[in-house]
Amino acid sequence: MHTDSNVRGPSRYMKLKSACLLGLILFFTCKIITLAQLSEFSSEEFRAIDEITTEKPPAPPTNIKTTDKKNDDGTSITISWTKSADDGNGAKNVGYNILRKSPEGDFETITKTLIKTDKTDYTDDTVERGKTYSYSVQAVTASGATSNSEIRSVEATASWFHTGKKWLFLSVVLFSVVVIYSIYHARSGKDIFIRRIPGLEAVDEAIGRATEMGQPILYILGLGSVSNVATIASMNILSQVARRTADYETALRVPCNDPIVMNVVREMVKTAYALIQIPPGEYVGNTVLGKYDLIPSNSDLTGAEVG
Repeated sequence: MHTDSNVRGPSRYMKLKSACLLGLILFFTCKIITLAQLSEFSSEEFRAIDEITTEKPPAPPTNIKTTDKKNDDGTSITISWTKSADDGNGAKNVGYNILRKSPEGDFETITKTLIKTDKTDYTDDTVERGKTYSYSVQAVTASGATSNSEIRSVEATASWFHTGKKWLFLSVVLFSVVVIYSIYHARSGKDIFIRRIPGLEAVDEAIGRATEMGQPILYILGLGSVSNVATIASMNILSQVARRTADYETALRVPCNDPIVMNVVREMVKTAYALIQIPPGEYVGNTVLGKYDLIPSNSDLTGAEVG
């Protein structure tokens, strides 16, 4: 038993050693294969990076022109340029950037996105009137390579006259000439034809008819307040009606819905009679009625007497 145990010990030890050796061989084999793959990938990556970093920059744009925009208030500047020589040559360029230098700063990119290659102008509407700005156009490729053009400067100024509105200016001048001539013609004492309004002519006829019949004049302003345009226009007509009734010595009655309108109308009627030089005590038949002065059961309107 003891002898057999001694024989098995060395045999088991040799098998274990062989298994460990085989495992080490497999481990190093896998490691070598992995390192080889990484080495191949890294070489391709470094080669691509070298190609990017060694790419030749595009040709810069030429014929840069910076001009103050016409017909504005001095807050716009237009930049134009000729495309880069590489633009369209294998589609090397993908666009342009505009660089601007203000009087108190350095160059900075003012375009939020690249300008497409089919455009050769840009309007900067973020400038301040009276300041001088410097501009440069930057060509940009798909890989990020850039090339800047020469620098041009311009001052932002406001235009005195908008040439696009010259017809409006001529119309204003012509209208002003007509107004000045009309004023001069009116002051010269010559007769000027003024077309009569039929509605106002009918008012005069109604006042004359009421005077012949011995009946009072009932003038209704409506239900609007003193801020209503129609009420204000009606008050202007009422002032003329009051003067006519004063001339004809005809009673005038004006019902009012609004208390403010009532007081304004009362003063207007007083003024109209004062212009005819009629004392207040002689037009007691004229009344300006408030909303609460009207009595539905009475066919004859009653109210506070003017004066």
